[in-house]
Amino acid sequence: MKNKIYVVAIVVLGLLLIVQTAYVISLERSQEMLIAKQKMRRTVQPRQAAFSTSFIMRQMPKEYLIIMSLPGLSKDEINLKLKGKYLTVSGEKDIRKAKTGENYRQEQVSSRSFLQVITLPDDSRKKDITSEYKEGNLTIHIPKELKAQDRPEGKKINID
Repeated sequence: MKNKIYVVAIVVLGLLLIVQTAYVISLERSQEMLIAKQKMRRTVQPRQAAFSTSFIMRQMPKEYLIIMSLPGLSKDEINLKLKGKYLTVSGEKDIRKAKTGENYRQEQVSSRSFLQVITLPDDSRKKDITSEYKEGNLTIHIPKELKAQDRPEGKKINID
């Protein structure tokens, strides 16, 4: 009877050892698979640099100037919107690269966008804002409200 119990215990321990070994092997394989998937993602999906923008705001005697550097964009890819006292500058650039070989064609398409919200000063004349885009630089002209002492006092009207 004791021999049968020892045999059963040895068989059970052997089975547990086999199950544990199989579990360890499957864990190692899943880790290897995870590493392989991460490597594939890096080669299939190249990392893109962030499309960041910055601006300079200068106060001039009669206006505010905002200068943004947006290299690589065309005028049509930039949007300016004014809502209340917030000026939103946004844009999107689609980049397409194609490579053709003897038996294949590879095409890579990526899209980059940016959004910059600028709070305008209280003394700005929002209805008279203008902008220009030259050589990768966006310049936004925001005229200031005329102060009481700067407003014309009036115009003399001649009587004919």
